[in-house]
Amino acid sequence: MSKYLISLICLTLTACAPPSEDLNDIKKTHSKPQMGFSGLVIIQHSELDTASPQLPPQISVDFEKQTSTGRHLMLYKSPVRLQLISTSNDFVSLGCNESTDIEQMPDFINVDTLKICDRHQITHSNLNIVANRVILDNAKLEFIPTQSKQGHNRIEIVARTFWLEGQNKITLIGSKLHDGRSLPPTLSLDAGTLTGAGHLKVLSKANIFSVSIK
Repeated sequence: MSKYLISLICLTLTACAPPSEDLNDIKKTHSKPQMGFSGLVIIQHSELDTASPQLPPQISVDFEKQTSTGRHLMLYKSPVRLQLISTSNDFVSLGCNESTDIEQMPDFINVDTLKICDRHQITHSNLNIVANRVILDNAKLEFIPTQSKQGHNRIEIVARTFWLEGQNKITLIGSKLHDGRSLPPTLSLDAGTLTGAGHLKVLSKANIFSVSIK
C-alpha cells in the first residue's frame, strides 16, 4: 500500500486534534473537551479474499468513534512467506516469567520469535517489530506515545506466523495534550499466517480536543 496514501489519511484524521496550548489560555478561550475520532488500523493476513476482504475470525477491530466516511480499517493480503523474514535465531519474551524475558520492549526488534504475555504499556512514539513468529499469550498491550507526532505515531508489526493463545487485546491511545489527547497511533499489523486457538481484539480510542470559542 502507498505510504503516501497512509500519510494522507492520517493527516485528514489529525485535523481534528489542534496543537496543545497553555492550560490557562485554553480555559479562557476553549469549550469543554470533546471527542474527536479514532485512528487508522491496517491488517494484512495470508488468507484474505481480495474479492471480498474480511478480517480473519481470530481478530476483531473496534473504533471508539469513526468519521462519517468510516475509512479507519484497511485490509490487505499478506504474501505467503516461504522463507524466513528474520535471520535472527533469538527467542525473546516479555512478561512471560521465562529466562528469555526482557525488561521492556525496545522501539525496534528483529528476532526469530517474540512471545508476549501479561499486561504492558508501551510509550514509544514509533515501534517496529519484525519476527518470523509472534506469539501473544493472554497479552494486553496499551500503546500510548509520550510524544505526539501529529498523526504520524505508528506501530508496525510484521510476522511470518502470528500465533494467538487465549484472549489478547491491543489498545491504541493518543498521547496526552493540555487540552485532551492526540490522535492514536496507526497500527499496521502484517500477521502473515495466523494460527493458534486464541483471539486478538484491537481498539483504537478517539482523540479528545477543545474547540475555540473566540
